[in-house]
Amino acid sequence: MVQAAPAADYLPWLTGSYPEPIDPATGLPAFVPFEEVMSPLSGTKDSSKVLTNGDGNHVAVKVTDGPTQSGSIWSTYTLDLTKSFDARMNLYFNSGTDLGDGMAFVMSGAKPTQVYGIGSALGIWRSQLRDGAKMAALPKSFAIAFDTTDNHDRQDHNVVQKGAGQYVGWGYPAQPNQSAKSLGMLGTGLEDLPIQWASGNSYGDPGLGGYQALDNAMTDGTWHPLHIHWEAAGDGGGTFSFQFAVGSEVVDQSLTWSQDDVARYFDGTTVYWGFTGTAGAYVEDAVVAFQSIPGVLDNGMTAEVTQGTVYPRSVLSQDYTITYDPNASLQAWPQPSGGQQSALYAQLLTGSHYGFVVANDGNIHLDLGGGKELLADIPAGEQPGDITDRAGNSVRYVNKIALDTVPPFPKNMTVQTLKFSAPIIAREVGGAETVSAGTVIGNNGQATANVSLPAVVPEPLTLDAVPSFKFGEGDAPKITVGELIDG
Repeated sequence: MVQAAPAADYLPWLTGSYPEPIDPATGLPAFVPFEEVMSPLSGTKDSSKVLTNGDGNHVAVKVTDGPTQSGSIWSTYTLDLTKSFDARMNLYFNSGTDLGDGMAFVMSGAKPTQVYGIGSALGIWRSQLRDGAKMAALPKSFAIAFDTTDNHDRQDHNVVQKGAGQYVGWGYPAQPNQSAKSLGMLGTGLEDLPIQWASGNSYGDPGLGGYQALDNAMTDGTWHPLHIHWEAAGDGGGTFSFQFAVGSEVVDQSLTWSQDDVARYFDGTTVYWGFTGTAGAYVEDAVVAFQSIPGVLDNGMTAEVTQGTVYPRSVLSQDYTITYDPNASLQAWPQPSGGQQSALYAQLLTGSHYGFVVANDGNIHLDLGGGKELLADIPAGEQPGDITDRAGNSVRYVNKIALDTVPPFPKNMTVQTLKFSAPIIAREVGGAETVSAGTVIGNNGQATANVSLPAVVPEPLTLDAVPSFKFGEGDAPKITVGELIDG
């Protein structure tokens, strides 16, 4: 049996001092190249550095890595806020001492031509003096700030810190009431303009945005997933949500913007997006890897299992649907290389009480319908188990399967859909659960899905024969029905 090619063959990571970002659910690479769609801002003081792998692909960006630096990277295209989108990134901050100052995810109604502020301003907030002039805030923008240094006398004056002395904040840098009045001139001669948060601030007027102080430090030398989602309402407004994980600690926020809000914040319904960062005397490596880039591919994957009563050893199907809309995509999926499109690679998972059924030929047969199928196989390291199905047949099963023959999606004018079913067997009694159903990956994008699996319940009790009762055998006194009823 030929093993499916590992995802690394599709997407090699760079060699260097940073660990490869891995999706913990699937073990697959959690990054895609971003050349042509993301570009560092040129002409800035110490622009961000693009990191490339051995194939020359852009696989990560170092926003800052030295003292008194500033940098940013922006999309080369705009996102339309009248349409929904989804994005996943992974953020890395090295561990150590005297680290600072963090970075920010930003959406802006106009593509910036400079990085705003220095040090604790992170490229977004109103700032201290720079080159002899006070810096304004980044206009027409919304930002999520990943602040790794407790500048409590400056930008963090209003933050009630926790154990890590770090926080995640969100706000609208150029809007009134986002920055508080100046605290005056510090001994260094730098003007201090602290952020005025909606809660926890020491000023009478309520501010904008908010923050969540962290117990666990972001600066731990590991990757932290950031998931962004915009659900368009259809009238120019919508709901913006994000989740950011630092170990078991999760920042989970949802913000609803009306049509008027979007117009006020961005001056329109199209935005550029990217990351900014600034560093003062303290320094750290602030690195971003892009796992799913919004707007490049309008693609997705769903998975479902028909709900109902499931007993141990029942055989069901886990049904997948992969979609791609070329009309809303900037590229084919995957992007052709040398004029040819390669197949996509997929790794599929099922629940802890289930397993994919392995056929006698050692493959897992995925039904495409119409007598067609795809063959998946067992990834290296996955150990099959054995069980007997309800008909008494011996069945082998695995929890994870892989295939490198998922047909590619060309850039034409037709919305494309691929559907297939994978056979699964209920291995043991267990509760209902929602788990990762896997990932399909190409050289320019990924799609992931969860699946909700029904509980596996015990077999109902059955009688092997009609019950027969004998009362008063031998010399024992006989008991009448009346005596039984009487108790």
